[in-house]
Amino acid sequence: MSTVKDRSDILVVEDEAVLMELLVSLLDAEGYRCISAASCADARKAAKNTFFKCCLVDLGLPDGRGLDLLPEFKEANPWMVPIILTGDAQSDSVIETMRAGAFDYLCKPVDLAQLKAAVGRAMDHHEAIRERDRLVELLSEEKAQLKQKVDAATQGIRAYAEHCETISARLHSLLRLTQASEDLPDEERLFSKLFEELDAYVPITCAALCSANHEAFVAIVRKGKRLRFIDERAAVSGGTHAAAGASKPRMSNRGLIKHHTGLDLGEAAFFEFPQSSWGHPTCVVSFLLAPDFETDEASEEFLSMCAHFLASTWLEGRLFQHAARQASVGNIAMELSNGFIQGLTAIRTVADFVSETEISAEAAEGLEIIFKNVEDLKRQIQEFRQLSAQREGAVETVRLNKCIDQALAMLSMTIQGRAIEIKKNYNKQYDCLLVNGTVLARTFLDLISNAVRTVEAGGQVLLRLTETDDDGVVFEIGHNTAGGEGLAKSQSANGYALPDELSSHPRFVLAQRSIRSCGGRLVYEHKHEGRFAYRVFLPKNTAKQKVEPEAAE
Repeated sequence: MSTVKDRSDILVVEDEAVLMELLVSLLDAEGYRCISAASCADARKAAKNTFFKCCLVDLGLPDGRGLDLLPEFKEANPWMVPIILTGDAQSDSVIETMRAGAFDYLCKPVDLAQLKAAVGRAMDHHEAIRERDRLVELLSEEKAQLKQKVDAATQGIRAYAEHCETISARLHSLLRLTQASEDLPDEERLFSKLFEELDAYVPITCAALCSANHEAFVAIVRKGKRLRFIDERAAVSGGTHAAAGASKPRMSNRGLIKHHTGLDLGEAAFFEFPQSSWGHPTCVVSFLLAPDFETDEASEEFLSMCAHFLASTWLEGRLFQHAARQASVGNIAMELSNGFIQGLTAIRTVADFVSETEISAEAAEGLEIIFKNVEDLKRQIQEFRQLSAQREGAVETVRLNKCIDQALAMLSMTIQGRAIEIKKNYNKQYDCLLVNGTVLARTFLDLISNAVRTVEAGGQVLLRLTETDDDGVVFEIGHNTAGGEGLAKSQSANGYALPDELSSHPRFVLAQRSIRSCGGRLVYEHKHEGRFAYRVFLPKNTAKQKVEPEAAE
C-alpha cells in the first residue's frame, strides 16, 4: 500500500557534521526547508519518505560513493535535481560526476555565493522539468481524447464507405449475371450461377421459383458441400399432385419448398418476392438464408433484384422454348392478333357504354376518334392475319443479298459503337425460290446480331455467300474473337458437331426450325483460337428439294 510522501525543498547528504550544519543553516536562512543525512543509508531512507526538489550530495561518504545515490534518487523522484559536493576539483572527477547525472558541481570549501546560485538554478530546473512533464502528460491525454473523437467521427464514414463497397460489389454481381444470361440456356445452369453470386454476399441455403399457377417448381439447394437442382414441373402439374389438386388446397411456397427439398424452415430467414408482368402474377421467387443472418434494407433490395433477374430470365427461356416448339410465322401472328383483338374489343365496349351517358360535345368528339381508331386497327389486324395465313407455306423468291444488307443497316449503331469490322464476300445477286421466304430475313438478322454481340470489340465479322455444287447457296457468318483474318472455307456441312450448350439453346433451336421451314438447314462450327461460324445451306429452288419435317433434329 503506497503512502503520500512528505514534501521538503533540499536533502543535504554530508558526513562532516560541521559542514552539514553550516550548509543547513545557510539554506534555512535563504528560506529553504532542509533535511540532512550523514550516510548513503540515511539518504536512501530520507528520499524514500520525502519528496525533495534538490539534493546536495557529498562525493565521498562513509558507506559508499555519493554518485551511486543519483540513479536511485532519479528512480524514486525523477524531478529531484542533484548537486555534487567534493574536495576533488580534477577534471576527471567533474566529467564522471556530470555523466552520472549531476546538475552541478561545487568544490569544498563551498563559497556562499556559488551555493546560492547553484541552488537557485537547481530549483528553476526542477520547476521547468516538472512543468515539461506535466505538459507532455496533458498533451498525451489530449491526443488520446482527440483520437477517440476522430475514431468516433470517422466510424460513421467508415461504415458508410463499407456499405458503398458492398453495394458496388453486389451491383457488379448483378451485372455479371445479366451479361451471363445469354450463356445460360438451361435452368440448372441459370440457378447454379445465381446461387454462386448470392453465396458471396449472403449465407444462402436455397433459391426456389414457383409459377403463379403452381404448374412448375424449380429450386437449387445446398446439401452439405454440394448443390442439388430440383425440377418438379411434371410432379406439380400432373400425376399425384394434379389428381389431388381437386380435393386438397394448393401448398404455400413455404410448403412447396419444405415438401420438395426436405429443409426445415422453422428458424431459417425466409424471403419471398412475388413477380408480375403487365399487372398479372407470373411466379414467386423465394430465398432461404441462415437463421443468424441480420437483414437490412440494402440486403433485401439486392435479394429483390436477384429475384427479378431469375424470374425474368426463367420466363424468357420458357418463351423461347415455346417459340422453338411452335415456330411458325402464321401461329405467332395468330397469337399476337388474338391478343390485340381482345384488347380492342374491350376498348370498344367501354366506349359504347360511355356514349350512352350524357357527355359533353368535346367528349363525344373524342369517342368518335376512339371508334375510328379501333375500327382501323381491327381492320389492319385482320389484314395482317390474312397475309400471315397466305404467307405460311407459300413459295417466293428471296434475294439473299438484300436480307443481309437490311440486317446490317438495322445493326449499324451497334457495329459502329463496338468498332466491328464487317467483311462482305459476295459480288453478285443470289436469289432463291424458298418456302416461307419472309421468315429468312428475320433469322439472318438474329444470326448476324449474335455474331456482332459475341465478337470482341474491334474484331471482325465475315459474311460470305457462295454457290454449292448441288445447285444451292451457302451463307456463312464467321466471327473471330482472336482478331484473325476470318475463317477457312467449310469442308462439309455434316462434319460439324454442335456444342452441348448451343445445341439445346432455345434461340438456336428456333433459328434451326425457321431455316428448316424455308427448305434449308443451319449448322454451327467452333474452331480453335476463338473462331466461330454459322452456315446456312439453302436450295436455289426449294421445289426441287424435299423439305425435312419439323420434328427432325
